[in-house]
Amino acid sequence: MEKLHTSFSTRLLPPEEWHKLAGTEPGKIIHVINKESSNIMVVEKDDTIVGSWSLIPYYHAECVWIREDFRNSAVVARRLITGMEQMANALGISSVITASTNKRVDRLIRHLKSKKLPGQHYVIHFGS
Repeated sequence: MEKLHTSFSTRLLPPEEWHKLAGTEPGKIIHVINKESSNIMVVEKDDTIVGSWSLIPYYHAECVWIREDFRNSAVVARRLITGMEQMANALGISSVITASTNKRVDRLIRHLKSKKLPGQHYVIHFGS
C-alpha cells in the first residue's frame, strides 16, 4: 500500500467548486446531476485536483421481462414503456439508467430516447 503523503488531501468538493472539474470525467456531466444529492470526492496534490470519484443517485430501471409467447407483442412493450414513464413522472424523475442482456431488450430500449453509456458496468459492495 502506498504511503500517505502530506501534500495529498482527499475531500468532498462542494458544488460551488465544481467548476474546478473542467477537463475531468465528472466535469463532463456536472450540468445534468443534482447538486443537492450528488457527491464528488477529489484527491488533490498541492491544491490541484489529481483524481475524483462521484456518488450520483440515479434510478435503475431493471429486470424488464415479457413472457415468451408475448415477446413479439407491441402492445405489451408499449404498455411497459408507458407504465415506466408514468412511474418516473410520478416520482419526478426525468431519466433512469438501464441495462440490457439481450437483443430484444436492446431493440426495446432503442425505441426510447436513450443514449448508450460508455464502458462496462459493475456492482461494487462496500461494507457488510
